[in-house]
Amino acid sequence: MNTLDVKQGVLYMGLYALTHSVVLSAVSYLSHELSTSTLFFFRILIGLMFIFPVLVKRRTALFQTHYFSLHILRAFAAFLGGYALFYALSTIPLTLVVAISFTAPVIATLTSCLLLKETMTKAKAMATMLGFIGVFIILRPNLDSNLYGILAALITASMAAVAFITVKKLTSHENNDTVVALPFFLILPISTCFAVIDWTMPDQSNLPLLLLIGAGFSVSQYALAKAFSLAEASLLLPIDFCRLIFVSVISVLFFGNDIDGWTVTGGTIILMGSLLIFTKESNQKKVERASHK
Repeated sequence: MNTLDVKQGVLYMGLYALTHSVVLSAVSYLSHELSTSTLFFFRILIGLMFIFPVLVKRRTALFQTHYFSLHILRAFAAFLGGYALFYALSTIPLTLVVAISFTAPVIATLTSCLLLKETMTKAKAMATMLGFIGVFIILRPNLDSNLYGILAALITASMAAVAFITVKKLTSHENNDTVVALPFFLILPISTCFAVIDWTMPDQSNLPLLLLIGAGFSVSQYALAKAFSLAEASLLLPIDFCRLIFVSVISVLFFGNDIDGWTVTGGTIILMGSLLIFTKESNQKKVERASHK
């Protein structure tokens, strides 16, 4: 991994943080007018339209994969996590949703230890503890928030952990276009069924934000996949924290909300735990590579 790749990876992660924050803000705004199922359907449909030029360019090559089961798993995580995310944004504050999302790397590590029998190192144990402390700090002053919204945000973080593991695996072996595009084709049929059941007709004033949501999610997912293909997670994770900064600023400027110090503090602690995991893993990989030379 050279310096240029790392710099490009950081830039792509910054693009992901910015576009994702703007999109989540748009979803939070429209959730007061449109149902969760309707919003999620337009996210997939419009996102697919923006991927269409890639389909025209690569044609059948876009669907060629040796890891189809992983794509299925990622699509399932993207659907359940995305649907839960949209519901959470309709019920609890935007900054709270983003802060809880930082638990995803910690959940991924804990899941790997419990299900994949990976070793629970001191660093992983400390990171897990920091994650739980951070969540407690975030939720303590928000116990009057919608409980279902908080649970939805936690489901979102859990599914993001699954996506995190699968994307990292897939980007090591497959083209980024395939990694980004396949979930859209797999999710569209089921999201259509949910939309039919709980449809809300958008008006013309909603269209610009719906386009922003669809396009923004496509850009953010491409940027995330590209970032992970260029740089170690330990280097990218601090950039991801910008999402909490961005949504805090947006909440103040456009939603008239105050910055929640508890949420920022809890999110920072969770991020420290996640960063600890990937820093230790990165150092371990360097030691292993040096021993094989």
